[in-house]
Amino acid sequence: MTQYFRNTSMESASTILMPGRRPGGLRPGALLAAGLVACSALAQDNRPATGLTQSVLDQEIKRVEREVDNIEKQALAEWRALPINSSTRMNQVRILGKLLLFDKNLSVNKNEACSFCHMPDTDFTGPISILNETTVSYPGSVRSRFGHRKPQSYTYAPFFPVLLYNASQQDFYGGNFFDLRATGYKLQNPAAEQAQDPPVDPNEMGIIQTVDLSRVWLEVCR
Repeated sequence: MTQYFRNTSMESASTILMPGRRPGGLRPGALLAAGLVACSALAQDNRPATGLTQSVLDQEIKRVEREVDNIEKQALAEWRALPINSSTRMNQVRILGKLLLFDKNLSVNKNEACSFCHMPDTDFTGPISILNETTVSYPGSVRSRFGHRKPQSYTYAPFFPVLLYNASQQDFYGGNFFDLRATGYKLQNPAAEQAQDPPVDPNEMGIIQTVDLSRVWLEVCR
């Protein structure tokens, strides 16, 4: 990992972890994903019917975007000041995670980072009160499209084990997402599996290059 960091120009998390991109064309998997997302874009907007004032919501969205940008700048400054050697490996990983979490380039319109729905000052869940009191779900990179559920807090997510059946409780335990669909079975880490879903969800970050995003998250997991 240290060598990988040393040889990479670090201007944003999306440029760090997408080696081998083809400027002249998309891979077959990415073309398929592009077709699927294009079809989904033809669907009607799923903006919830509430009494929200759009101008107030727009102001709150801009506020969170500014906060995200500021934290991303802080993370880039931390990276540039960090000596790259074996004694800083933990900080390398920590800063990489911070850059990924606050990088808006990982969304289709380059306007929504993961942290838009998971800000640190609200215990890594949704930071917009008027949404928490009404829709509960949050708008995606296409602002007229909303997610389906309330954003979960990140605080304890990394500590959940792979989904298993607890015989003594006669119930399932572990996994991530409210419906536990990020079981952790493939990667043996529910949090790592959960992180792969929002970037390619058309109602959330909505990016079309699923093949490249898989490379991003797998690099992090390694």
